[in-house]
Amino acid sequence: MGIAALLSSWTHYSIEDLSTDAREVIVGVLVAIISSLILYCIGCGCATAVYKCGSQIISIVRGLKKNPHPNPRLIPKPSARTDSIAIAPQSTDDTDLLVDIWFRASLQAHGFLGAARLESQREAVRDVYFPQAETWVATDGSKPVGFISLLGAHIGALFVDPPMQGRGIGRRLIAQAGAVRGALSVEVYAENRAATAFYRRQGFVETGRRPVDDNGLPHPLIRMERA
Repeated sequence: MGIAALLSSWTHYSIEDLSTDAREVIVGVLVAIISSLILYCIGCGCATAVYKCGSQIISIVRGLKKNPHPNPRLIPKPSARTDSIAIAPQSTDDTDLLVDIWFRASLQAHGFLGAARLESQREAVRDVYFPQAETWVATDGSKPVGFISLLGAHIGALFVDPPMQGRGIGRRLIAQAGAVRGALSVEVYAENRAATAFYRRQGFVETGRRPVDDNGLPHPLIRMERA
């Protein structure tokens, strides 16, 4: 397969799957390639190859610049709507549903603790942790889909039901906590990288670490704070 044919084939299958940033990079690379090919082919007397390769690359560059998103499937989509989400203080009627959310989300985020250990903590979460915390619940209609529990200005828990994650619910719960408490702090398992990244996006910074968790297990915790 010649260079021109190779470029044509690659363009057919891949160009439409590139982001705008990737396209800009490729434009620069292709310009450099065509310059080198022209110099090489002129030295070899390959005028026809110069013409074919140059025409193909110029066509690619024009297409990239003209239509940065030729594939409508790749046009950035707006974030899922959260208009139906309401946040209110916890009702005692919600407790069992919130424990279920805690368990499902913990299996996803803290799987390294093991399902058996998490299952054994259900009773303490329901009967000890919830009663001593100030909890705000996110609901979709009348259905609880997430919650944040505060111990003063410390976030003791923040969990969103896995099917509802990615809709900005956690961000809204953080905003609610900030509105009622101002400066906030939280401890996150170092192994839960998604959580540490989430809190950083919400303006939290790391202020310390400890090598074991509250149960004395060797799972380091990162303390993060937001003024």
